[in-house]
Amino acid sequence: IVLPRSGPFFVLSIVALGVAVPSSPAFIGTYQWLTERALAVYKISKSYSISFSVVLQAISFIPPTLIGLLYFLREHMTWRELKRTEEEMKITGTDLEG
Repeated sequence: IVLPRSGPFFVLSIVALGVAVPSSPAFIGTYQWLTERALAVYKISKSYSISFSVVLQAISFIPPTLIGLLYFLREHMTWRELKRTEEEMKITGTDLEG
């Protein structure tokens, strides 16, 4: 996909503003539609823009998720401990800062 120098910034801005509105988990569908609409401004066909959006979403979603999982495992926590901590915070009325 050939875009002017401002193209990536425009596409990223449209997608970022669009996914700020609550939608489906992981923005599946919303992300593709927004990317397709933003690339339509540059007369990029729908087939290219949808393919591009799937790859772009995978690149921007999978690495941070894997890094977060690695840090979670590095802390030697279990899902049970995480759930217990969440329940304790609800009982005591504390939040993450307190």
